[in-house]
Amino acid sequence: MLIYDKHVNIFLGQRSSRFLIFSALFSQILACHLFQIKNNSVPTYYTNRALCYLKLKKWEDAIKDCKRALELDSTAVKGHYFLGEAYMEQSMYDESIKNLTKGK
Repeated sequence: MLIYDKHVNIFLGQRSSRFLIFSALFSQILACHLFQIKNNSVPTYYTNRALCYLKLKKWEDAIKDCKRALELDSTAVKGHYFLGEAYMEQSMYDESIKNLTKGK
């Protein structure tokens, strides 16, 4: 039983460190996108940044960027999909389903 516990702890430790590495990576990507949106008429910039916000669990920021992308292009599949994901994380299930079905 001790060996099993040791392996579980090692696994959780590796998983935690991977999360920290990916968090740092998405933070760096996000920083690049903050400077990249100089031409604010390209919806892809907003959906890319929204994905970074989703990975960092910044739901409100992701929602804001998805809405901006959809203002620019109402057919942006990634905008609807990421917006649906963010709404789902905030337990706004009706809004989530509405956007996820548009984004398929």
